[in-house]
Amino acid sequence: IKQLADNFVKMVRTKSTYYRHNKVLIPFGDDFSHYEAFNSFLNMDRLIDYVNANAQTYNISVKYSFLSEYFAAIQQLNINWDVYTDRDFFPYNDNRMSFWTGYYTSRPAYKSAVRRADSLLQTTETLFSTAKALNPSKASLFKDTYPRLEIIRDGLTLAPHHDAITGTEKDLVSEDYFARLHNGSVASDYLNPLLFEQYFSPSPATTPVSGIVLGVWNPLGWERSEFCEFVTNVLVTSVVNNFKPDVKLPMDVLPVPSWSLDYSK
Repeated sequence: IKQLADNFVKMVRTKSTYYRHNKVLIPFGDDFSHYEAFNSFLNMDRLIDYVNANAQTYNISVKYSFLSEYFAAIQQLNINWDVYTDRDFFPYNDNRMSFWTGYYTSRPAYKSAVRRADSLLQTTETLFSTAKALNPSKASLFKDTYPRLEIIRDGLTLAPHHDAITGTEKDLVSEDYFARLHNGSVASDYLNPLLFEQYFSPSPATTPVSGIVLGVWNPLGWERSEFCEFVTNVLVTSVVNNFKPDVKLPMDVLPVPSWSLDYSK
């Protein structure tokens, strides 16, 4: 253990040269470092005890600490720190020719899928909560459909990981992330119409005798003005607001390209 302690103290003294004080932060662990956590901490306990028992030899003391404790101790030193406003810490590089910048643009299709999935989750969560609150007598319906909401959540929970949306993962892992988002999208496409029906049912007095009833849901807490696009096999000549049938909304009809129809077959 003496050799381990000597190497540890040498590392601490090297790091201390970058500090303006004598309190050095040593992160303990890394990715996949604590598969055997009990043994990891047992060995670290032995190292700490040995170094502290030989404090006169090493002239340092070691202790476990939370970040809050460490920074509280630094604050008590009353050091005036420089504020840098003329530079940035990016792009980060871990050696001369290795810059960590590719993850801003790598796997753009996955980044787009994550953005869409996040929008779907926001919509589904809002619809689910609202519809459930307005229909307390249909508790069994929401209990049965809740697992589908969990599918969307589970798929999106992994997406912001620093080896997911960044695109730094292996191809097989990326395909798995895509599959999870796809499963969530399928669940959302099933849930949203069902939940919308529980939230909003068109009044027979205001529903057109013929035509298409299109439900548009804004999941955000503020008004939005956006274009809505939908595909139909019915010729649309006008669009009206169900709550204001006398007001016609601006619209345009674009024919579906023949090559798209052929491709869909």
